[in-house]
Amino acid sequence: MTANSGIFSVANSGEPRRFTMHAEDVIGVRPERTGRELCITAVDLYAHLLRMKANHEHLERARERKARKAERLARLRQARAERRLLA
Repeated sequence: MTANSGIFSVANSGEPRRFTMHAEDVIGVRPERTGRELCITAVDLYAHLLRMKANHEHLERARERKARKAERLARLRQARAERRLLA
């Protein structure tokens, strides 16, 4: 992807996309009714999709760990409060 990948930002989120095949294995993507096209090779696109999937799975595992940690800390906090109350 190019440094201008921000052109597909929230402002264009409702616009349909147009995909074009160029020479070799290059894919062009642009919002409909614009000339702002970004090009990427199929290999780079596949690598990007794999990276996105791996990042998504990593974030899911991190969310699960964070939830388990919050539960553990809540149990410890409750136990401390009960000990203080009974002491």
